[in-house]
Amino acid sequence: MNVQNSVVPALERALNIIEYIAAHNEPVTLKQITSDLHIPSASAFRLIKNLVTRGYVSENTDGHMTYILGSKFMSIASSYERNSSLHLAAKPVMLSLAAQLGQTVQLGIWKNGCLIYIDQAFSSAPLSIIAPLYEPVQINTSASAKIMLSLLPDAECQNALTTCKFHRLTDNTITDKTAFMEEIKKSRFCGYGYDDEEFAVGIGCLAVPIYDGQKKCVGTLGITGSIQEYRNKKKFEYMLSILHDSASKIAQNLIQ
Repeated sequence: MNVQNSVVPALERALNIIEYIAAHNEPVTLKQITSDLHIPSASAFRLIKNLVTRGYVSENTDGHMTYILGSKFMSIASSYERNSSLHLAAKPVMLSLAAQLGQTVQLGIWKNGCLIYIDQAFSSAPLSIIAPLYEPVQINTSASAKIMLSLLPDAECQNALTTCKFHRLTDNTITDKTAFMEEIKKSRFCGYGYDDEEFAVGIGCLAVPIYDGQKKCVGTLGITGSIQEYRNKKKFEYMLSILHDSASKIAQNLIQ
């Protein structure tokens, strides 16, 4: 068979678009795609609309049209992520942490300009919070996003804030960009992110960074549970200490 003759142009263009979006750490525009991939605007628009419909690409219409990878694409990639070094290094630590603290534990990463959870572990506590996996998290409601944003380069952090819609989920949700930037600065100073009923009423969350052997942040380790535990100073400090220790164990597992 002649391999060249077996290439399907539309499919090749669609895959090129997916790979192009995946290679960028921030949302891209149709103009960028058509210019860099040399695809006619009409063809690129039709292909992207099909990818959006199938969930492989997500469309952001806030201000001007931009695109990132969609949750469908990430869910298909989950089998790879589950066997990644970070997932393998984190899983036993997450299970132990959930049992020790009676909290739901989430493993987050920053990908394509978004914070997503790639795994979670549950405790036997009556209140178990289930976070959607492989879907972009609303960053202004997430402890993991706060600490991750605090460690990103300034330009990347600003791009994420520019595309954030700052929807209000509770009375405590931060909907002002300037106020949220102060939260990010606070997270950088403290070394952790904290969600005080900003995502859901009655729910609190703590998150700390996970570093690799080169001291680069490769993910976040977060715990979620009843807000009453987080508002108890001694309990808060205890959980934070255990959380930092657990993140260090994952870091050690990564370099072994």
